[in-house]
Amino acid sequence: MNKEFPSHVSLTVFLFVIQLSLLIFASPSPIDGASGIGIISFGFTTLNSIVSDIQAIEIELSQVQVPSSSMTLNICREVVGRSLKQFAYVQNAMDSITLTLNQASLAQMALTAANTYVRTCQQALDEAGEDSHGPFGSVILLLEAAGADQCTTSQAISQAITEIAKHTPKQDNTETEIPITQATPGAIIESVPASRRVRVAKDGSGNFTTINDAVKNVPLNQNAYFLIYVDEGKYEEYVLITSDQPYLILAGAGEGKTIITGNRSTGTGWGTFYSSTVAVEAENFIGFNMTIENTAGPVNSQAVALRTSASFSAFHRCTILGFQDTLFVHVGYQFFRQCTIAGTIDFIFGYSSVVFQNCIFILRQPLNGQSNVITASGRNCSTDLTGISIHMSSIMSAPELKNTTVSYLGRPWGNYARSAFLLSNFKASIDPSRWYPMNGSPADVEFGEFDNPGLGTRASVLRNNGTLDHKLDRNSAYQFTVDRMLMGDVSDTLIQLNWRGAKTHFTSLHSRLYFASTLASSPPLALDKPLPTSKFQLRRSSLPPDLPKMAIK
Repeated sequence: MNKEFPSHVSLTVFLFVIQLSLLIFASPSPIDGASGIGIISFGFTTLNSIVSDIQAIEIELSQVQVPSSSMTLNICREVVGRSLKQFAYVQNAMDSITLTLNQASLAQMALTAANTYVRTCQQALDEAGEDSHGPFGSVILLLEAAGADQCTTSQAISQAITEIAKHTPKQDNTETEIPITQATPGAIIESVPASRRVRVAKDGSGNFTTINDAVKNVPLNQNAYFLIYVDEGKYEEYVLITSDQPYLILAGAGEGKTIITGNRSTGTGWGTFYSSTVAVEAENFIGFNMTIENTAGPVNSQAVALRTSASFSAFHRCTILGFQDTLFVHVGYQFFRQCTIAGTIDFIFGYSSVVFQNCIFILRQPLNGQSNVITASGRNCSTDLTGISIHMSSIMSAPELKNTTVSYLGRPWGNYARSAFLLSNFKASIDPSRWYPMNGSPADVEFGEFDNPGLGTRASVLRNNGTLDHKLDRNSAYQFTVDRMLMGDVSDTLIQLNWRGAKTHFTSLHSRLYFASTLASSPPLALDKPLPTSKFQLRRSSLPPDLPKMAIK
C-alpha cells in the first residue's frame, strides 16, 4: 500500500540540533590569582554539598511508606534521579578544568535542569496536597532545606563554571565557525539508512500498528538518528520517549493527518507531569509533520499535550492542541518552527530555554471568568539560562473566543521569569496591560516586546526594575534571539542530506535568517526589519512517494 513519505525535514531543525551538540576541546591554562582559584574552589564545595542534599532526598524517597503505584512517589523518584545525573554532568565538566564557551553554557544548562527537577518534585507534592505531617514529611523538609538556598548555591557554581571558561584559551576558529561536518557526534548526518527506519500504519501495512510498539523497538543509547514514520490516522496513545532513546525522529504524514491524542488531566486524577499525551525525555529528538493533542477540555484544569524534558528537542510543522498547560517546555534547549500551538491558561509554560519561530498561537475559550495567558516562564534564579522567546510569529483568536475574555502575553511562574515577543503579528486582542501579575509581580521578571505589529497601545507594564515600560531596545532584543537563547548561529554553507536514498540539497539558514541582523556588528543589532517570507523557503527535491516496508535490523 503506497503512502506518501515527507520529502524533507527542515534543515533549520537539523542545524539547531547539530549546533547544540558542539563540544570543542581546548588546551588548559593556569588560573590567575587567588580570587579565581577561590571562586572555583568554593564552587566545587558548594556543588558537593548540594549533591549530598539531593542524595539524602533520594534515600528518603526509597523509604516512603506509600503504594509503589503512587504517581507522586514515581514522579519524585524519577526527577530526583535525573537531577543527580545533571549534577554529575556539571561535576564532570568542572573536573575537566577547561571549558569552551559552548561547554560552559551546556554545564550551566545542566545546572539549571538539575535544580528544575528538584522543583518538579516539590510541585508534584504540592499538587497532591502532601504536607510535612504526611508520609512524604521527611522528603518535604529536605526539599525545603535544599531549596532555601538554591539560587545562592547555583550562583556559586555558576561563577565557578564561568571562571574556568574565562581561563580556557580560545582556539583560532570560533566555536560557531566549526565546519558542519565536525558538528555532530561522529560525522554529518547524511542519511537515515533503511535499517534505521520503521513505519507505523493502523491498517497493518507497516512494521507496526501503534506508535508505542515502534518506540519499544528503538535501539537504546544510540548516537545516530532513528526514524519512526507514522501514517495518516488518529492514534489514541500516550507516547513516552525515554532518556535512553536519543536521536529519534518522529515524523507524521502531516498536521491534521497524523494525530496523537489523549485526555489525561489533573481533573481526572493525573498530575500535570504525567498528563501529557506525548512526553520526550531523550536528547536530540525531532518531531515533524503531525498533530499532538489533549482533549480533556478547560473544565479539567491542567492537561498537557506535549512535555519536553530534554535538551536539543526540535519540532517542525507540528500542531499542539490543548487548553490549560498545553505545552510543557520542561527543561533544556528547545526549538519550535512553523508550529501551531493552541490553548488557554499558561499554555506555554516551563523552565526551558525555548524559541518559537514562525509559529501560530491560537487563543481558545477558557471557562467563564477565566483569562487567557500565553506564556508562563518558570525561571527561578538569576543564573538560570532559560526563558521563552516568540519570534516572527502570529497570535490569533479561535472562532469561539468571546470578546469578553481577557488575554495576556504572559505571567511570571518564577521569580526571574523571562519572556519576550519579537517581530510578531498580533491578530488577537491583548489586554493593554500586556502582562498578568502572579502572586504579586516579582521584582526581577524580564518581560519584553520588540516591534510587534497589531499589538496596540501599551498601558502600564511592569518592568524588572520596577518601572512601567518594557519595550525592548535592540541590545535587549538580541538576548532573545536563537543565537543567544540556543547557541544557534551556524555559518552559511550548502550541505547535502541523504533522505531515503535521494540527494536533497538545502541552503543553510544563518542567524540572520533567524533574526534580521548584520554580520559586521557584534552583537548583530539590525533588528528592525524581518526578512521576506520567501527567504525562509527551503529548496526541496522530489522523492519517491512510497515508503517501503522495512524490518528493524
